[in-house]
Amino acid sequence: MTIQYRGVKVTSNNSSEAKPFAGNYRGTQYTENTMEKSPKATNGIYRGSKWVS
Repeated sequence: MTIQYRGVKVTSNNSSEAKPFAGNYRGTQYTENTMEKSPKATNGIYRGSKWVS
């Protein structure tokens, strides 16, 4: 597909391949495959008060 941007004809290149998300936190590398959801907290102690959901 050719579009015109600021008087110049531009051909878009939509053939790029998506790479898995790669994150880096404090020297540890993460990808989408290694990410897991943590379980929801059902009880705990917050500032000395016990709570249950």
